[in-house]
Formats: sequence, structure tokens, C-alpha cells
Amino acid sequence: MFNPDLKIKLDKPLKLGNMRKNRRAIRKNTKIIVNPLGKPITVVFCLPGSPFSNKFLLGWTRIVQYCATHQIQLIVSNRTDSNVYYVRNKCLGGNVQMGVKQNPFGGQLNYDYLMWIDSDQVFSVEDFEKLLAANKDIVSGLYLMDGGTRYATVPKWDKDFYKKNGYFEFLTPDIVNKWIKENPNKLMNVEYTGFGWILVKKGVFESLEYPWFRPIWETFGETENGQPIKEFASEDVGWCQTVLKKGFKIYIDPTIQVGHEKIVNYLLPEYQKRI
Repeated sequence: MFNPDLKIKLDKPLKLGNMRKNRRAIRKNTKIIVNPLGKPITVVFCLPGSPFSNKFLLGWTRIVQYCATHQIQLIVSNRTDSNVYYVRNKCLGGNVQMGVKQNPFGGQLNYDYLMWIDSDQVFSVEDFEKLLAANKDIVSGLYLMDGGTRYATVPKWDKDFYKKNGYFEFLTPDIVNKWIKENPNKLMNVEYTGFGWILVKKGVFESLEYPWFRPIWETFGETENGQPIKEFASEDVGWCQTVLKKGFKIYIDPTIQVGHEKIVNYLLPEYQKRI
């Protein structure tokens, strides 16, 4: 039963002033952990599609923890659609009724970077941290395509090679390993890379007209009997060609190699142990 006459005697009176001083001292002596850019930033993580595997979620959880402790405000944009062009535009808040002169998220979201991660990627925190450290407008890692013999990256958009072979000359593990040995700790300038694991600085998409992802028809001359050789580009190929024409450069860090989880997780053995 409540007793209104009961009084509790404190051994020592509370001193709020001292408590405030102690908190200030703790904050002063606490070392602030910052990201590679050395300042607070906002990153929008564009995660198109579904579902997400347990390996994806493990990597994603570690990135969330990293952002929380390294002055990175994390924003997530996830959309689904059977059309890959639509789903990427939807991840940026694209609205066809707003016309071609529109910015991502209607220009209402203040951010520093867009980090694109496909739902079938397997990655580590270090892979994300190294992209930030590159401090480029556009920088990507590498991941193997189906078959596990070629990366989703083309160093040179050689139309003559395509006309002769019916495909572009993609990077291979042998080419990349040789390049790393000859160019240690350097980024590689390329003309196409996939959108499965790529970091894009604010200002790049803002320079483009909507829809930011669109099919582009490529011409490759004519056949021997005079028929035109044409093919339309995938959404990331079209995007890369557009930004190159705008004067941007596309880089990859060849030491960042993330998994591409299909039926088989395509990742070279020496990189699997880090994930």
C-alpha cells in the first residue's frame, strides 16, 4: 500500500551539474570513427529486386553496422518490377509525369552517393569501404557473369571487335591479375561495367535526362550482303554509354571482387575467404 509519509533519504544529493560535466568529458575523450572520406555523408542504397539470400543479408547487416559507427547516414530504396529498366528508374523515385527534366527523388532528397547493389550479390564491408575511399564520380568492383570466366566489365567499347565476334571483349581473371601486378593499388578506367555493385556520386544522375535507364540501339556496320547490324543495349550498358558522352569517367577497383550468386556463387577462390 502506498504510504504518503514514507521518505527516502539519499546518502548524497544528486548533482546534475557534475553529471553534465562527466558526459562532456566522455564525449571529449571519445574518438570519433569516420569513414574514408573523413566527413559525415549520406548514402542512398538502391537495392532493386527480390528475394535476398542469407549471404546477402549477412553482408548487408555488416554494412548497416559500419554506417552506424562511421558517420554515414543510410537510406534504403528498394523497388521491384519485372522490367529491369523500370525497376532501376523506380529506385530513384522516377516519375514519368514529371517529364525528362527531373532529378532523382524529385530533387527533394539530400544525399552524397548512390550505392547500387543487386539482390544476387555477395559482398563484405571492406568492399564498400574501398569504393568510398576511391572518391570518384563512378567506381565499381568486379563480379563474374554466368559461367565464371568473364567479368561484367568491358575496358574498351570496340565495335569492330563486336562486329567480328558478336560480343564485346570482357575482362577475364587472367587479364585482371596481370593488370593488378603491373598497376598495383591503381584504379582501372573502363567503358562499361555492370550495375550489380557500383557507387555513383551525386551530380552524375542529375546531369542526365529521364528516364535515366533506357535501351539504346547500337549500330555495328553492315553484313556482307548489306544488311545493317544493330542491337539494343541493356539498361546498364545504355547508362554507361550516356555518362561517357557527358564527360564522366568510369573506374573499377580490380581488387574489389564480389560474389555473383546464381545457382553457383561465381567468385574466385582467393576472394571467397573474405566473405
